[in-house]
Amino acid sequence: MSPASDLEAHYRAYISTLNKGDFDLLKEKYLASHILHTGRQLDPDGYCKLVWPHTTFEVDDLMTDVQDRKVASRLSITAGQRHLREIIFYEFDEQWRIYKAWSMVEELVNGIWGPVQ
Repeated sequence: MSPASDLEAHYRAYISTLNKGDFDLLKEKYLASHILHTGRQLDPDGYCKLVWPHTTFEVDDLMTDVQDRKVASRLSITAGQRHLREIIFYEFDEQWRIYKAWSMVEELVNGIWGPVQ
């Protein structure tokens, strides 16, 4: 994978896999054997447990750096009545699997998830 469009397509396919809830494919194709997520070391099963049931992710903004194998994304996330936005940075290994993710959640007001606008 070399052009930025390929990395963008790879990332969007990862998000589509998340939206389908296909965690077997997620672990097989998109996740390294160890993922550092916002300072915590997780295995692929632990990473998948971070996703609430029936969650949908929509890419609002996306930046890719193919040379350094990095993605920065702003996501709108809906899980039932919960709505939030997340800014997340990913780093990919040589096999284009996520090995590092740093997440920052927006829209948390008074401990209650606010509506996505």
